[in-house]
Amino acid sequence: MLLPSPTSRTASSGKPLRGLTLAALGALMLATTSCSVPEAILSGDRVNVLPEIVIETASPDALAEGAGLPEMVNLNSARMPGADSGHSGGNSKLQPPLSTSWSSKIGMGGTDLTELALPVVGDGRVYTVSPDGTVSAFDVKNGAAIWSTVIEDKGDDPLPGIGGGLALSPEGLVVHAGGQALSLLDAASGDLIWTVEMKIPLRGGPTIIGTDRVAVTDLDGNMKVHLLVSGEELWVHFGIAAGTVLFGAPAPAYANDEIALAGAGGEVSYFDAGNGELLWTDSVASLLPRTPIQNLGDVRAHPVHDGGLIFVIGQSGRIVAFSARNGLPVWERAIAGMEMPWLAGETLFVLSLDGRLYAIRREDGVIRWVTELDGAVPLDVVVPENPTRYFGPVVAGDRVHVVSQAGTVVSFDPDSGEEVERLSLGREVRTPPQVAAGRMFVMGHNGTLVAVE
Repeated sequence: MLLPSPTSRTASSGKPLRGLTLAALGALMLATTSCSVPEAILSGDRVNVLPEIVIETASPDALAEGAGLPEMVNLNSARMPGADSGHSGGNSKLQPPLSTSWSSKIGMGGTDLTELALPVVGDGRVYTVSPDGTVSAFDVKNGAAIWSTVIEDKGDDPLPGIGGGLALSPEGLVVHAGGQALSLLDAASGDLIWTVEMKIPLRGGPTIIGTDRVAVTDLDGNMKVHLLVSGEELWVHFGIAAGTVLFGAPAPAYANDEIALAGAGGEVSYFDAGNGELLWTDSVASLLPRTPIQNLGDVRAHPVHDGGLIFVIGQSGRIVAFSARNGLPVWERAIAGMEMPWLAGETLFVLSLDGRLYAIRREDGVIRWVTELDGAVPLDVVVPENPTRYFGPVVAGDRVHVVSQAGTVVSFDPDSGEEVERLSLGREVRTPPQVAAGRMFVMGHNGTLVAVE
């Protein structure tokens, strides 16, 4: 989603031609082209100065290795996107074949301009926030409502973008609804512990930093770190406000007491989590954008930090793996995306904007396999009309799963990319799935949480 700048300007094409009509110009052009002077042909090789479409292909050797997934883990909690503060994924327990277990209404649904926040899971409960400021907790086993509270009265006209964010911490549930209130709630009862009122609406996060801090970003690209126990602000990194931004919620990624932040213009920054010192910065913006969206360069997907590498994908056409130690790019691929990559063992699974699912070798970026999803954009089309949207991927039950906007969960073999199962949820989806406690939780765009097991 795009938010235009509050102001727009037009420019004149210059002074009008005087004494020279269009007809005269046409005659002059004809006269010029009909001259008998031979065309000068310069020697040398012709080089195409326009950017070409790069088609990433799979390596048979990398495919033969298999995905190298880690052992399946009975993960009882997914406290943030990608399960933890680094969004480092994994392979959670999920038993096929899949079927719908229960569904519960969370409150207000999404709109054409507002998408619903990813739920989080822990302590036998799944937590949600709706764009109107309602926060709810449900029993993971049957969907029974445990508690519900309102952290901010936003009415029925929320800001465009992602309608909030949640994270489970040792102190409780940290949550915002895409407004100006950041709150800490008692995870068991929903009681309010503290609220901090921001000057600018919140956008990304929250991300839990260690055991005692939390990081969030706002609409102007500022990142703030607060104490969990009190909400006190510890430090702030001031971003650069953009006139036009691609709306989303890229949450900071944390590991090794350092924070990776991706945001407007494709900028990637790396900080000391203790004092906010900037350690290095780079960009995933395209050097030769082909479309207006690519020209923005913004990052919508959460960065992934596994302790050694930081993976960042932008919609402008690049995914880059950076060394956490020095910020140098280790590898990159010409893939555009708006969904968080999922790291599982030796493979990074990536969903592209054009409707393809990639399995990429973690260490060097070699592609193991590419699978075209239903409605994938032809490779020679730069700007598609109404492309089919997909959300995810997640890895669970030794399979890779994505969800279509039409509400179909599609599962793939991680070693080959072959489809192995699909399940229709019967409702529109615009939020990635969450996996924990032996279940997959999918947020319907109408505000209905669906559990699949």
